[in-house]
Amino acid sequence: MRWKENYVIGIPEIDREHQKLVACVTEIEEAIAEGKRWSTLHFALEKLVSATTEHFTVEESLMRIQRYPQVDDHIVSHIEFLQRLEALEMQSLAGPVTQEAIAFLGPLLEEHFLSDDRHYASYVAKAA
Repeated sequence: MRWKENYVIGIPEIDREHQKLVACVTEIEEAIAEGKRWSTLHFALEKLVSATTEHFTVEESLMRIQRYPQVDDHIVSHIEFLQRLEALEMQSLAGPVTQEAIAFLGPLLEEHFLSDDRHYASYVAKAA
């Protein structure tokens, strides 16, 4: 997964965190493609889980502060993504993780950036 300028939603802190998430996914993809040891891949997955958890906490806090009306729906999408990500992390302990196993990461993050987060950014811009 590579960073694309159309991922920018216009909230600098969130955009920086999104870039960090994309970098984590790229690291995972490269570890698999290069046949790195399972520990390298597992550590990269742990890093993504940690960065994602931190990002979602910040994002949800901002949404609550700004009284975003769709915060509950947004939180549900965060929970679902984290559950899939944590299952993938556990899978890395049980056996090899393939490109096919991580194929959902990039498209799901991209959809979240371009849809849910963009909608939130639009709300913030209108409220300002």
